[in-house]
Amino acid sequence: GKSPPKELVGGRRQIRNVAFDATGKMMTYVATSMTKPTELFVANADGSGERQLTRFNAEVNADVVWSDAERFTYKSVGGLEIEAWLQRPEGWLMKPYGYEAGKKYPMVIYIHGGPHSAYGEGWFDEFQNLAAQGMFVLFTNPRGSSGYGADFTYSTRGRWGMEDYQDIMKAVDIVAARPDVD
Repeated sequence: GKSPPKELVGGRRQIRNVAFDATGKMMTYVATSMTKPTELFVANADGSGERQLTRFNAEVNADVVWSDAERFTYKSVGGLEIEAWLQRPEGWLMKPYGYEAGKKYPMVIYIHGGPHSAYGEGWFDEFQNLAAQGMFVLFTNPRGSSGYGADFTYSTRGRWGMEDYQDIMKAVDIVAARPDVD
């Protein structure tokens, strides 16, 4: 049988466009996280020896404080259980810049298009701009999002705006119940 996939490079970030050299000993990729815009990296094929090759965003990173987001999962409507490593829709809540406990802040929900698309652990200027204006930013991967297997991705076929909408609104209800959300 097949052996399970092995994580070569990881962490709380998105890694894309992985390419190996002709010998298969080195790889290059781009990586981004909630608080770090995309840069180019190189590592040995086994993931060791990672080095950042570019510093395109060093100046702006030194000048701007990026807001982080906390990831959460929640049970789908209709008891949907999806296979593999993720058993429920996931979402992220980005705190407003200058967040102070005990204060209330407005919340914006950001809904990705597609529906076959997905948010993840990557830097996104639109979210950062809203957080900088003093708002919580909620973004989710409801039913129909890609990256969670075919059953989850195509579960909205002929049903857009139904259970996927309920998945989004359930996340809104969860976040709206927080004492710091206005």
